[in-house]
Amino acid sequence: MSRLAHQFERLWALHKGPALTKEVVFYPGRRFRFDYANQVAKAAIELDGGVFIRGRHSGGMGQVRDAEKGRLAAYTDWNVIHFTTKCLTLENVKAAVEWVKRLLKERTK
Repeated sequence: MSRLAHQFERLWALHKGPALTKEVVFYPGRRFRFDYANQVAKAAIELDGGVFIRGRHSGGMGQVRDAEKGRLAAYTDWNVIHFTTKCLTLENVKAAVEWVKRLLKERTK
């Protein structure tokens, strides 16, 4: 598990976030996966590490693949947020927990 994923899981648990599943395949016939997702809420969380060291997400083809993944997610009504190492903070994760809880409430009415 990456340091970013470990930190995210620790902060998510601290805020008592709803259950998340790791590595969720969301589009039939494609290998795209969300890092974390609550499938009932159709809420996904992506951890984008390595953005300052030309990691997988910051190179040209990485950007192309991420754009395609984002479009397919939108086409299938998924709500997706991204965290980088710089924005993975206590306050931002708390806001994400509240966001997923709100989506769960809306989808289970």
